[in-house]
Amino acid sequence: MKKLMMFICLITLGLGVFGQATPSDQVRVANATTAFGVNIPIGTTVYDIGADKFYVCKAASVSTLTLTTGAANFTELATGSMHAAVTIPTLTAHGLHLSTQAISMDTATASQTGTLSSADWTTFNNKLSAEVDGSITNEGVLTVVDGTNTADIKSNTSMAKRVRFSGSGGVTIEGADSTITLFSRSAIVEDFEQAADSIADNRCYFQLSQTPTAGTISVHLNGVNLKPTTQYTIVTNKLRIGCGVYKYDQVNISYSY
Repeated sequence: MKKLMMFICLITLGLGVFGQATPSDQVRVANATTAFGVNIPIGTTVYDIGADKFYVCKAASVSTLTLTTGAANFTELATGSMHAAVTIPTLTAHGLHLSTQAISMDTATASQTGTLSSADWTTFNNKLSAEVDGSITNEGVLTVVDGTNTADIKSNTSMAKRVRFSGSGGVTIEGADSTITLFSRSAIVEDFEQAADSIADNRCYFQLSQTPTAGTISVHLNGVNLKPTTQYTIVTNKLRIGCGVYKYDQVNISYSY
């Protein structure tokens, strides 16, 4: 019986020693350089009044230490302070609006930045899928359109721009079907001497060896440059002088053909 009583006492004593939680206190100091004044056990919270900060002790500290000299023994606790509120300016170019706690955004227009509507997205997407596809099979057939000393490459696609080749100087341009042909021009100078006076009807003709190309002709009568249309004309490969030409007068014509 006596042994049983002693056994029960030992169990009760063990529960009292090992089952009791160790309380943790809070120590307040004026600032980080103020000595604690008491020994600080592990788990004690220290409040720095001057800095408004909390620290928890992770290694036992003697009373002569401070938060500065015993910094390695403490961990700072978060105070839970809040950051400044996030705001959205109203009536700005980005189209965002804030009403109470709801954020909204305008739909984009010609004068307003905003979101892209589903209808607009469909429109833009259809345009891209029709044109930016890496293929030329849907761009229309390319053809050559012939003109006067010009040839245009054009596409049958609506609104397509033409590419034009234009001849000038010593080059002539001709086009047919899908072919553009460039011809080089030759220049020639022909001299004539009038055999007899031709003043009755002011009609004097000279047969040229080639057919001149318009815009390349220069006619001189006794060294005087004649004006086209009013003083001379060209009909195919004939030169007609429209003023009086006398015997032995010299006619000079230079042209390209």
